Amino acid sequence: MPLSRFTGLPLADRAVLLAAELWIALRAPRLMVNSWRRARAQGFRPFHALPLAGDEKFLWRKVVDRDPLHVTLSDKLAARDWVAAQGLDLPPQPQVLWQGERAEDLPRALLTPDAVVKVNHNSGGVHLVREDGADPELIAQRIAGWLSDDFGRANGEWGYLAIPRRVFVERRVGRPGVPLEDWKVYAFAGRIARVVRIDPQSRPRAGQAYEADETGRLRLLDTPPGVCRVVKKGPPSPRLDEMLHAARALSRSLDHVRVDFLADDRDVWLGELTLYSEGGKFAGKGYDPEAPLSRAWDIRDAGALRRPAGGLAWRIYARSLARALDLADGTRGAGRAGELGP
Repeated sequence: MPLSRFTGLPLADRAVLLAAELWIALRAPRLMVNSWRRARAQGFRPFHALPLAGDEKFLWRKVVDRDPLHVTLSDKLAARDWVAAQGLDLPPQPQVLWQGERAEDLPRALLTPDAVVKVNHNSGGVHLVREDGADPELIAQRIAGWLSDDFGRANGEWGYLAIPRRVFVERRVGRPGVPLEDWKVYAFAGRIARVVRIDPQSRPRAGQAYEADETGRLRLLDTPPGVCRVVKKGPPSPRLDEMLHAARALSRSLDHVRVDFLADDRDVWLGELTLYSEGGKFAGKGYDPEAPLSRAWDIRDAGALRRPAGGLAWRIYARSLARALDLADGTRGAGRAGELGP
């Protein structure tokens, strides 16, 4: 661990954090090895018991912060109920037409060009009937594969593993002939630090990335987001402010969540809430504590620390971690950022 993280920290707290790092390594050795490999490739030495960089915080979330709310938000259907229970003024979500436990029970009458078939426990399990066809046997085969997949196990995304698996059909949003874009808003306890726009139909794939500056205003970067090859031309969505408002509101009780939207040239729809972006990493220097997303993510807002529930060993660790984070915050001069966004 870099010595700078221990600067000014009492010896007792140092010992607790070193013991916690060993516990994390024993509990998730494969994740720890992969983390070390990626960190060293970026020129950093990780320390996950006192996470300061974004990718360290993802591993801490996977191994340490077992907040039951993470299971709810990882479940595409349960997350809808949670969103509705917040009583917020938000963009609409695509309508769910049917849900069930087996592909065989899916009503064939629903397999129209306006249908989207999904499962609730993974990412990427999507069948667009208009593009992918309405063959019931093909759809059943795809669903069977999705339902048999322990999504998240390879990357340690434990929130997905406890979800009761279900199949559901959504009504496709948008207008025929008008392209939809993906908007991904990176929110941190009510603050916005990054927005990514992706035009999935462009070739080569084009997109935009916005990042909050020192004043909290979002600025368009001159480089495309990591999943795109070129910068998309043109102004942002006319509904961007609405997306930012929704992401701030939905993230107030969470240390970090990515709020996804679909938007065309006129309308916007609320999509998924993502807790493990890209399997648990930030594009670029995810192991740099000074990177904007690393600094924006304050795990003192995490459920594990705001609502501690554990034995004596956990309480000792939580106190040592909180003192170390407070000290690191003061040393870095970051402070707790206010509202970010235009």
